[in-house]
Amino acid sequence: MPQIEWEMFEMLLDDRRRDLWEDSIDDCVWEYAMELLRESDGLPDPGLNYPSYIVDNIAVNGSWESFDDLRRFYDKYSDMDDDQIADELEQTGDAIAVFREEKIVLWNLGL
Repeated sequence: MPQIEWEMFEMLLDDRRRDLWEDSIDDCVWEYAMELLRESDGLPDPGLNYPSYIVDNIAVNGSWESFDDLRRFYDKYSDMDDDQIADELEQTGDAIAVFREEKIVLWNLGL
C-alpha cells in the first residue's frame, strides 16, 4: 500500500474511475474491487499500487456480464431465470462473484 492514508488512496481511485471509466465499470464490480483492496491493504506488489494501474486494469482486463448477456450468448443459460443463473454460477464456482440484485456475474477482476 502506498504511504498515504487509505481514504486518500480510495479517493484517488474513485477520481480515476469517475474521470475515465465510470460508464465502463459497474458499481457492484467497483464496490467489490474496493472491498478487496481495502481488506488486503492494496495490491501485493507495492510497485503496482497506482490508481491509474488499478482502475485501468479493472476496466480493460476485467470481465463481467449481465445475466441477459449470458442468456443471449450461451445456450446453457438461455432458458434459465435470474435465480437459476445465479444458483448455477454459485454452485459451479466458475465466477469470482455473483451479484444477484444487479444481475451481474464477475469472471475476472483484471488485477
